[in-house]
Amino acid sequence: MRKSILKIATTSALASVLMAFGAHAAATGNVLTLTASEDADGVVTFSGTTDVNVLAVSCSLLDADENEVLFGSTSVDEAAFGGEFTVETVADYTLRCANYDGGNWVSAQVTAPSDEEEEAGTADTGRLTNEEGHSAKINSIAIIATAVVAGLLAIGAGVGLVVKHQKK
Repeated sequence: MRKSILKIATTSALASVLMAFGAHAAATGNVLTLTASEDADGVVTFSGTTDVNVLAVSCSLLDADENEVLFGSTSVDEAAFGGEFTVETVADYTLRCANYDGGNWVSAQVTAPSDEEEEAGTADTGRLTNEEGHSAKINSIAIIATAVVAGLLAIGAGVGLVVKHQKK
């Protein structure tokens, strides 16, 4: 009986550690940089970079009152993405993007082109305004707690099966 419990406990602990590393790897992808600009026709063009394991990015265009004007997503190719929104009114906006599967929002201010910029054919480019200034960090305590709980549940189930089998 002790050998069975030891095998179950070892297997459960190993599985818990593997699940924790898998969850950490899946949750670490974030948007790293974001730039955006608006032209005189109301086309907001954006591009950025991500961590390597990000597959898609969600982006939200907000007006001056932080109301969502447009929302969309775009695929990521080789840790880079880009796209555009077309708005009816040329104005100042905030564009924010994050990993489609979750993560920190990274923002860029999009300033409407001035009359001089329209004549010159250039628009103000947004700048990265992520408050943290870097990619999100995973809460290691949450991953460890999840692994411990999963391991204890697996050990409890295994012990219960061994005890039930021993009674027969």
